[in-house]
Amino acid sequence: GVFGLLYLFSPQFMPYHAVAIGASWKDLAPAYRILILALMKSAGAGFLGTFIGGLFILFIPFRSGSRWASWAMLIVGLVVTIPTIYATLTVRWSTPASPPWVAS
Repeated sequence: GVFGLLYLFSPQFMPYHAVAIGASWKDLAPAYRILILALMKSAGAGFLGTFIGGLFILFIPFRSGSRWASWAMLIVGLVVTIPTIYATLTVRWSTPASPPWVAS
């Protein structure tokens, strides 16, 4: 949830993004700023939506004993986590940046 909010409402990219591309936010052309913020906001909305959906499943069907709720939590979590870890580790292994892959 926190990462979702951070990415959704950040006015610029994160410090590890600057390290990854070797440029500061102010050095980017406006078109690149718009594109990066749009991608960050999309990712943030996905993270936040997954968090809220997970809470919904956890506090309503899971607590009432619905068998499908455990599987839903696992599947939703994996659908978001696997690509996020892959993308984050790709940045880590391909650039000098140290993105927070553990948070994924």
